[in-house]
Amino acid sequence: MALKVEVIVDSGMHAEEALGGSSRFEPLHLALSSSHHLGDAILLRKHRTRRAGRGADGAVNQSASDYLRRKVWEPIGAEADAPWLVDAQGFEVAHFGFNAVLRDYARLGRLLAHDGAWDGKQIIPARWMIDATTVKPADSYLAAGNAMPYFGYGYLLWLLPGPRRQFAFSGNNGQRVCIDPASKLVMVQTALEDTPKVWRLWSALVKQFGQE
Repeated sequence: MALKVEVIVDSGMHAEEALGGSSRFEPLHLALSSSHHLGDAILLRKHRTRRAGRGADGAVNQSASDYLRRKVWEPIGAEADAPWLVDAQGFEVAHFGFNAVLRDYARLGRLLAHDGAWDGKQIIPARWMIDATTVKPADSYLAAGNAMPYFGYGYLLWLLPGPRRQFAFSGNNGQRVCIDPASKLVMVQTALEDTPKVWRLWSALVKQFGQE
């Protein structure tokens, strides 16, 4: 479908972009972009992610935030509202600006660690979750070490290197949600720093506690 194509094509981007606004925000960049050369040097920009977000509004006949609240936030028992930045037209900014309290980020991580299932109910299709976090052989340019020096790129999710499937949300100033579906291990970091230490910490946690 068209929205899926928009999500896939906005990939392999630099995770460096200055964000203005109040320091109270802890936004997760669901996708960031500058440029990526594929074959004929196609220029990919973040407006594609915004366009996908607006397309979703039309597809479900409600705002992205209302849809997320009804389909995900309420079913997982979130304890607090999750603010989402909007643009001048009142649309949610699809590629960043979503923020939540730490425990609700953990709940979201738990949902994704179970490939979209929550207490026996499939909230997000499992097949979609697998596709969103797995690089197909034909898409090797999205693999970890190819899309970026360390990360790979899925459907608006960063893919982590290693022998088994792991992925993360990576936000501004060190906001992270790291997920290991094999062991159901989730780590949430809310911080005001952006250093490689968090990835070393995550690797150590998976090594010690992430037994399948």
